[in-house]
Amino acid sequence: MEFDDFDFLQKYCIFNKDKYESFKAIFQQTDADKDGWLSPVEILTALKVLGGQFDIDEKQADFIFRILEMADYSPHFGADFQLFCIVASLAQKIQSVDDFMKSLIKSVDLEMLSSRIFKLKQFFLANVDDYSNAISIGHLMLELKAGGISEENERKVYEKLAHLHCLNLLDFMTYTPLFILIHDTVIDNPLSRAVAVN
Repeated sequence: MEFDDFDFLQKYCIFNKDKYESFKAIFQQTDADKDGWLSPVEILTALKVLGGQFDIDEKQADFIFRILEMADYSPHFGADFQLFCIVASLAQKIQSVDDFMKSLIKSVDLEMLSSRIFKLKQFFLANVDDYSNAISIGHLMLELKAGGISEENERKVYEKLAHLHCLNLLDFMTYTPLFILIHDTVIDNPLSRAVAVN
């Protein structure tokens, strides 16, 4: 299997190809019946084998499985090697975020998230730069301002995301709870520009 047919996610630069060989070794080690397919339990086992790099709890695993629906993938029934690479990449990204984002991920309503996935994907596609396959932080800040975020909270969001310079699909999926929080605050109080971002 080569690293060349990842459809929607490949187009938007989700993978760290340097991890390919380690993901492959762990996938093969965890695939007990050697059928090229991991059950959901085996996926979690494989992620725990990667535990020296990160550790993932059940809520984070549920978040990963739901958010991948945005890219038309569902590991709820298991995963081949390609999908496992996606899950592992997203798990690593989630482990690298700050405590505020981790708390948002833990508190996100997964049923609500599932109902919004189509709109989130459309937002990403509407704003992604065709050349870089990412959304620049400057463009994202314009979208947030148009959505009614206060200048103070715009600055806070910028401080949290500026180190990225742009959001590829993996970054976007990781920070989805932040975008939902901002959206809900604007919808709940459209005349206020005070969105609480800590």
